[in-house]
Amino acid sequence: MKKQGFMRAAVTLSMATACVLTAACDRPSDEQIAAPAFNISFRWSAEANVDLQSAGLKSARAAIESNLVGEYLGVEYTYPGFPEFSDLARLSRNRGYTPGRPRLVEGVGTAYFHVIQRKSLGDHQAYYVCRDLTGTARKDGSSYPYPDAENIAETFDVVDVLVSSSPLPFDNRGNGTGTTKSPLSPLVKPEAPNRHSRPTGIVFVIDTVTFYAPSKSAVDETPCAQWFEQRWGTRDVPTPKRRVDEAPVVEPFTPGWE
Repeated sequence: MKKQGFMRAAVTLSMATACVLTAACDRPSDEQIAAPAFNISFRWSAEANVDLQSAGLKSARAAIESNLVGEYLGVEYTYPGFPEFSDLARLSRNRGYTPGRPRLVEGVGTAYFHVIQRKSLGDHQAYYVCRDLTGTARKDGSSYPYPDAENIAETFDVVDVLVSSSPLPFDNRGNGTGTTKSPLSPLVKPEAPNRHSRPTGIVFVIDTVTFYAPSKSAVDETPCAQWFEQRWGTRDVPTPKRRVDEAPVVEPFTPGWE
């Protein structure tokens, strides 16, 4: 099935952490390294007809958030059930591990996501998820470098999401331990009371597949291009309005998790 220039993810997040890159495999195990904080807040919005609290979009939100957490801290710190679920559903490739980049990186700032519904494909609901990461940074010593404007994985891209009408078989949801490590996130606060920055249980209950845009030209073919332009006032990646020695703002997350 052709996906408007999108490439289907061929490597799952959990596979990407299993020494796919030699540089990552030469480092000590995570048990020997104190994980840095993860202070990136996730702010979601959607078109009026989209329910972010539906079971399918909870699975999609958790997968996309987990993949971003994994790029900084590894699969052990993703959401409960993600290591098992990502192998099952072939959810998303991990683009965070590159030669020379530390395995564990402290993230700071605010990531913005916007969901746009597409025409259904067979028995699947289809969505575009616009990702704006220009308000985040990977802390390096005492500095917070700007995201690489030429790298859409660090600035903005689109996730093409297919949500099945069928739940995952119970056995597939229950095979793993359903437990992962929770990073310290002292700066991440909720917009609404009684909400959490990550789910406490498994929310991957609907068969969900994601496709990440491989290039800016693929992003430009989607409605997300207009959403980015409305946010920034330009089609060009904005330069952060802060000094490199200043941390990005961590806004309250929404909607978060029960």
